[in-house]
Amino acid sequence: GKGSDAVKDGWRWARMGLFGFFVVNLARLRFNKYKYFDYFFQIQEKVMRAFSTTILICLLSMAWFSGCSSDEKPQPPLPPAKIVKAIEKPAPKETASPATQDNEGGGIETQTSLSIETERKTRPGLATAQKQKTPQEEGGYYTVRKGESLASIAGLKGTYRDPMKWPLIFRTNLDKLESLPASGSLPETLLPEGMRLRIVTSEEAEKNVQNRTGHDWVINVLSSTSEEEIALAAGVLVKKGYPIYITQGQVKGKEWMRLRVGFFETKRDADALGKKIQDLLNLGDPWITKAGRDEFREFGGF
Repeated sequence: GKGSDAVKDGWRWARMGLFGFFVVNLARLRFNKYKYFDYFFQIQEKVMRAFSTTILICLLSMAWFSGCSSDEKPQPPLPPAKIVKAIEKPAPKETASPATQDNEGGGIETQTSLSIETERKTRPGLATAQKQKTPQEEGGYYTVRKGESLASIAGLKGTYRDPMKWPLIFRTNLDKLESLPASGSLPETLLPEGMRLRIVTSEEAEKNVQNRTGHDWVINVLSSTSEEEIALAAGVLVKKGYPIYITQGQVKGKEWMRLRVGFFETKRDADALGKKIQDLLNLGDPWITKAGRDEFREFGGF
């Protein structure tokens, strides 16, 4: 350490001082008879005193550093640095679902199909959401809910969007609804919950309109401001198989409803059927007219 280096340097300087002291004294003895050397030896004595003081200081320094070097304890070696290694958690092993084969050994259910089936069983809400589709998505059918009637169903967004189109549902599903009484309250009569009703889709209606191009003659059976009067006559005609519909319009600020039968290719065909309807309902003479373009596109597909 530092103490050992100081000791070595001190001994080196002490040897050099002793050697110089010996050489100077030897020369002093040898040339003492010459007077001109007196001045030189006086200087030599001063140098030797200073040199002796330096040697003493060196010896004291050697003693001090040697003590320090003996008392100083070597520092312990630093402990090896700890290396922290992240513990890797083994990934879960994927176990393949057992494949099932049919009796002939040809068909195998894949794991995907099994997982989908499991999800359907564990998530009943998913299956329910898939079943609740609009009539359009179910191929033109609607399932009656509790408290619904012909008018309320006809006004739904997924059906005809107009409560006054209830005769279209009644006519299309007459085989299921024939037991309903033909009365003024027919549109608001509650239907059995869970009944499955046929609904004409927009695609079917558009196709029917194209096939009936030119058949724009109609019979105006009855015009009235009373819904009950219109509903009673409409129920009778539907049960007899007549293709009826109801339009609305304002005359002198009043809302009028028109019960009509259509559509016919010629006026003669409309006149002939109009007389039969007059005898059936005991009403005044029906009048024959041509339906407008918008009316034909709205009701001609049913």
